[in-house]
Amino acid sequence: MKYLPHLLLVFIISPLAAQTTGGNDYALGGSSSMWLPRPSALFSNPAEMARLHQSEFLLSTNRFSNFSSMSAAHFFPFVGTFGAGIAQLGQATQYTVGYGGLIGDVHTIGAVLNLFRNAKETFSFSVGSALHFPDSVSANSGFHFGVSVNDLPKQPFGSPMGLQAGVGFWLLRDTWRVQAGWQKAERGELVVGSELLAADWLGLQVGSRAFKEIRGGVSLQSNFAKLELAAGKAGIVFSVSFRFSEAAKDLRSKHFEAAMEAYEEKRLSDARDQFILALEYDEYFHNAHAMIEQTQAELDSNVSALFDEASKLEERKNYVEAIKRYQTILKMQPNHSEVEKRLEAVRPILESNVRRLLSVGDSLRARRDFERARRSYEQVLELDPLNDSIMVKLTELEGMMKENVQTILNRARTLLSRNQLDEAQREFERVLAMEPRNADARKGLESVRGKRVQEIFERGKAAFDESNYWVAVNTMVEVLQRDEKHRDARTYLERAREALKTEIDKIFRAGVQLYIKEEYKAALDEWNKVLLIDPQHTATLEYKRRAEEKLRALERLR
Repeated sequence: MKYLPHLLLVFIISPLAAQTTGGNDYALGGSSSMWLPRPSALFSNPAEMARLHQSEFLLSTNRFSNFSSMSAAHFFPFVGTFGAGIAQLGQATQYTVGYGGLIGDVHTIGAVLNLFRNAKETFSFSVGSALHFPDSVSANSGFHFGVSVNDLPKQPFGSPMGLQAGVGFWLLRDTWRVQAGWQKAERGELVVGSELLAADWLGLQVGSRAFKEIRGGVSLQSNFAKLELAAGKAGIVFSVSFRFSEAAKDLRSKHFEAAMEAYEEKRLSDARDQFILALEYDEYFHNAHAMIEQTQAELDSNVSALFDEASKLEERKNYVEAIKRYQTILKMQPNHSEVEKRLEAVRPILESNVRRLLSVGDSLRARRDFERARRSYEQVLELDPLNDSIMVKLTELEGMMKENVQTILNRARTLLSRNQLDEAQREFERVLAMEPRNADARKGLESVRGKRVQEIFERGKAAFDESNYWVAVNTMVEVLQRDEKHRDARTYLERAREALKTEIDKIFRAGVQLYIKEEYKAALDEWNKVLLIDPQHTATLEYKRRAEEKLRALERLR
């Protein structure tokens, strides 16, 4: 008689236990051990939580007014789905935490820890697994098999541990599923059910336990919530679930689109990772499966080509470029053991080169040869981008170079003021070698060029004043070649040409005589003098053309 209260409690709880999994499973006779992708899988087969790839909360009631259970689940990519729930079992309360994860592509495994209040046992464990053999790329196709062992080592009310197993099959893919299961606590019991997904938003369920009662239900689904209403001999069960994260399919599509963008931009490593992430949110997403294989094949091909390049660069002792190739490979394939070995072998050589370049840079800086010192330090940075000390050295060098630049500029200006143009030009050019955009140095070089032009002009002017018109013409032409806007040079050039016009006829005839003697080069020299005086002299231009043709013909004969 002392066990009578426990037996009465079990009798009360038994018809209520199935209600903890929600209205959908209740309407299916509690037969969903093989297919239950919702938080309430905690209370049936925890493996089925693994099919939930978003965050959800589910609340279930008995006859609307009595709390039955609530459960929540959260998905972590590459880890799995974690859940927690509370169920009211008569006078007892069950607190449950658990985990479900994928095995292989679409199979699942899970486990939970149950803690009880107002029950004989204080805790228990449940474990389960489910297998799916789809006949297409859809989750809603093919066969499902599931088994779970609940309340190890024994149930909280003194009865033996629970065991349930089931099988489901989709008669119509994505539309109609039938399922059957067997549950054992004190005695075995057959449970069956069938679900018709009449529309994206509507599902109809019917089920039975041992064919002694018939249950039925309806589920209504929107983007963020799902309502389930079921009725049977044990009463009415109402469940409502809410999604409090982005929808798994939306996340799948987002990552797939990002993957395709990366793939088109040839960022294959990023593309592969995004395709894999898309698959985490939908393990049945065939397009992601196919693209992972295609992307990986291209990555493998690229890795092979990069490895060959790196090996050849290493043979040529171009360790910097070799290391860059090896590091690129490791971004694509982080665990490439052969590349890691090569890097381990090359790094000591690289470190030796870094030390040598640092020493050279320091020596050049001490001699105030800042530009070469900077090049040496920059080479170190190429070899060792994470070298903090070299950044400090470069910063210090920049400060020294700025001080040095100002010193050189001051010296260049002094030389310019003394009309020491060659020396001033060298100093301004030194500044530009260190700072290519230095406006003061560029302006200084313009001043040097201007002074040089003025010096040439003064020589030409002096020649003109001394009636040395040939020198004046040649000099003024040189001035205008350097500065075509020099008005004074153009004026003196015209005046010198006017003074030499009387020479044109004599020089032209001398050129003709040489032409007749077939001394074409000498003839051209004479006629160039004529054109220096009168660039448009028609007869000279014609004879010059003929002489040049004769010279070209003679060249061809040779």
